[in-house]
Amino acid sequence: GIAAAAMTGQTRHAIRAAAQFTACPATVLHALNRLLLAAAEERDFTRGASDRVREPSFCTLCLATVTPNAIGARVVISVAGHPLPLLVRADAEIVELGRPGSLLGILPDIEVSEQTYDLDCGDTLVLFTDGVTERRRQGRMFGEGCLESTLRAVAGESAMDVARRVEEAAVDYTDTAPDDDMAVLTVRVTAIEAAGHGGARTRQVPAAHPSPEPKFLTACPPAQASVDAPSPGRRSRPAPGVSAGGR
Repeated sequence: GIAAAAMTGQTRHAIRAAAQFTACPATVLHALNRLLLAAAEERDFTRGASDRVREPSFCTLCLATVTPNAIGARVVISVAGHPLPLLVRADAEIVELGRPGSLLGILPDIEVSEQTYDLDCGDTLVLFTDGVTERRRQGRMFGEGCLESTLRAVAGESAMDVARRVEEAAVDYTDTAPDDDMAVLTVRVTAIEAAGHGGARTRQVPAAHPSPEPKFLTACPPAQASVDAPSPGRRSRPAPGVSAGGR
């Protein structure tokens, strides 16, 4: 609805602002939580003493930085009440990343943490909202089981194709129209061919920028996913050596 869309917009702007001062996802989430609580108090004040019953005003979020390096990419993940992201290895192994954390916008003291992972060439990071896993058919959810089966079948495909296949699998799981927003964000570590003497191709190496900057990845309902660069004055875009896709 309108309220959820407004909160999503507020959240995105707050993350981008906080990312100008820190590259630590957990620090950004703490700042966002304080902002959401302050915004709720301001709304309560403007409504007056006769209408102080606070409407639920919270969000879940998965925030990550991706930094290309000489062997692939390094990912730092912080989760606040959101489904944990999945890593699809090049050999189709599925690994759950991150650690569950608190909802944002409810309590002043939250528990969020950071976990660091190294991605190799061909690995794909998948962030998603619960609108994907909670699709229901005759009382049974699509769930992480169906999601992981879908991801194994598309291991090695492009970031955009992985996102598209996940969305199609979730939508086709039942004949009913989706009753919840769905967002899928995928990031794949790509490679370039290294040329030897005389132009002979010798081996694959990660395509990494000489001085890579961490890129912020956010996934939060409803249906919002983005790649944000924390440096001022630059347009958001995938980092060299990292391809992104979203649905």
